[in-house]
Amino acid sequence: MQERSRTSWISKSVQRRCLVMLMGMAGGIAAISTPRESSGQERITVEGGSIGPDPMGALNDACEMDRELLNVRVLARNSRVTGRVTESVAGGWIVVDEREGDIVLLDEQLREEARWRTGPERRWAAPEVLVMMATGEVAAIDSWAGPALVVPERDGSHAVFGSPTHAVANSQGSIIYGSEAGVFELDVDGGATRRLWTLGDFGMAVDPDNGRPPTFRLRAQDDGTLHVAWRIQSSIWTIEGESGPRLRVQRCVPEPLLRTHIDAPEINVGTLGKVKASISSLADFIVLESGEIVALGALSVGDKGHRSIELYGPDGSMKRAWELPFAGARARFAFGDPRRILLLRRGTEEEERHLVLVEVEADGYPSR
Repeated sequence: MQERSRTSWISKSVQRRCLVMLMGMAGGIAAISTPRESSGQERITVEGGSIGPDPMGALNDACEMDRELLNVRVLARNSRVTGRVTESVAGGWIVVDEREGDIVLLDEQLREEARWRTGPERRWAAPEVLVMMATGEVAAIDSWAGPALVVPERDGSHAVFGSPTHAVANSQGSIIYGSEAGVFELDVDGGATRRLWTLGDFGMAVDPDNGRPPTFRLRAQDDGTLHVAWRIQSSIWTIEGESGPRLRVQRCVPEPLLRTHIDAPEINVGTLGKVKASISSLADFIVLESGEIVALGALSVGDKGHRSIELYGPDGSMKRAWELPFAGARARFAFGDPRRILLLRRGTEEEERHLVLVEVEADGYPSR
């Protein structure tokens, strides 16, 4: 194992009055806030137990549909790393270790290959976005000091617009990220940034008074095609060349989530009163060589709290659905392979928070 730095972790608690981020709720990462404030730098962390077991209620319930139970086989485990942010990359994974705040590179069997320690000279504290650049270098976006994008093995940093929630590298070496300010391309070598698309280009601009900003997951293909998923609304878009975003898939989700960007639902969180709320309904997706899309849901399926996985045709119609049999799971697809899934959480108990790589199969379940 290669250790890149021995710097100790320095955390910074920013506790201001207007924005609350609620981590670890049943359907992935949910956010709640008082209206009229959208600064990603003004936030506090609240434990779910302090406001009840599931204040999102029916907003956390996946749509009813016929689902076949997936067969699951465990391929690998890592009991030393607890993943808070995780990205699949060719040959393995990059992870933010929840315990230490370090960035960790794992191979396909979840064995640690490299670790970058947190600390002031590394210019991050708790990265929220990870991306493997075309050069093979790891980059991170952290809101502690910026927010900004940093490359652990390079000096300096690059300011980013808004508070990015996901990023991908394209074949030209730049990084594309999505935030409440739009979709941007950052030239890491040259430092220039350009906005590719506004939220209005998707027809989904945010109402700053009544809505909540979107969270994204992106996929980039070698030919320059970009796929953008709005995780709360569960809509998946395709952008080819200079053409505008084209809606490919709209998953079935509770109706209030579809309008969260303009009219977010309110929930009661005890002493905090009623606040605008959002919850991620989509955990991940993969675009297959056939043009079909496999989507991994983040909402609870039935009383057991399982997760839904669906296969959509190139025209966006749903073809089949399956059930991932883990209660309260947080999960990600492996790089280019919908059959392999990394479980970041398999429930709420401490022993269920370690990384586990599984392989799933069922009749008609796709490969690549």
